[in-house]
Amino acid sequence: MNNDFRISENSRVQIRGYYRGPSITIQGERGSFFYTSIAVRQDFMQKKLNLTASMRDVFGTMGRDMITDQPNYYVKQDFNRDSQIVRLSLSYKINDYQRKRNGRQGGGEADMEMEGEF
Repeated sequence: MNNDFRISENSRVQIRGYYRGPSITIQGERGSFFYTSIAVRQDFMQKKLNLTASMRDVFGTMGRDMITDQPNYYVKQDFNRDSQIVRLSLSYKINDYQRKRNGRQGGGEADMEMEGEF
């Protein structure tokens, strides 16, 4: 699941959730796992400057387990990651080459390509 919400002309919030259910493999079983990420973006100076704050694995649920069951051995593994990462980024667009090259002022393909990027 990936949702992008436009709060205002210059503000967006993106929420991403991922779930993988349990599965049976040739060697054993793999447990399910789930994680959620969130990002907030604010544009400034006619969208030339933007500030993005994001957090990966908001609820700390990115761990999973795995069982290997063979005739000669049995192994149970638990994977737990300290994966809660907070990132703050600042970017400045010096030259909007795509718009100038295509002669567009906005609302064209260049804008649509950037919609999914956070």
